[in-house]
Amino acid sequence: MERRLEYALMKYERVVKLYGKAGGLCLFWNVDVNVALLSYSVAHINVRVEPIGKLWWRFTGFYGNQRVHSWSLLRRLAGMYSLPWVCMRDFNEVFSSSKKIGGLPKEWKALADFREALDDSGLEDLGYIGPHFTLTNKRQGVALIYKRLD
Repeated sequence: MERRLEYALMKYERVVKLYGKAGGLCLFWNVDVNVALLSYSVAHINVRVEPIGKLWWRFTGFYGNQRVHSWSLLRRLAGMYSLPWVCMRDFNEVFSSSKKIGGLPKEWKALADFREALDDSGLEDLGYIGPHFTLTNKRQGVALIYKRLD
């Protein structure tokens, strides 16, 4: 698998490189879709997508845990184009304290900053179907934490 991935990465010019064994972004798509790179950095890949014979739209994939940087990048990207927009990332953040059990209480400011960044960018959570919690630290007793990441 690793060898096939290396070969695939060599075929494409636009790859955000790894830093040691961490980071790196790569976007793959089907040949029946036209994709044009709009911008990229170590934290994002932003493309315009045109399924053949259909309307253009924009896709942005995020990587990284620098929340303040991610929120400002999200706001900046929101204002760049008027295309319909889909963002994908595990923001590793929750909308409300009710979506976390265990550990230290979530700071109100962090919750508000996340909601504000999404509002400022015109983004909405598309929802989720599945288990109530999407992340656990798999510890025992009082150290156990469950979260429903948005």
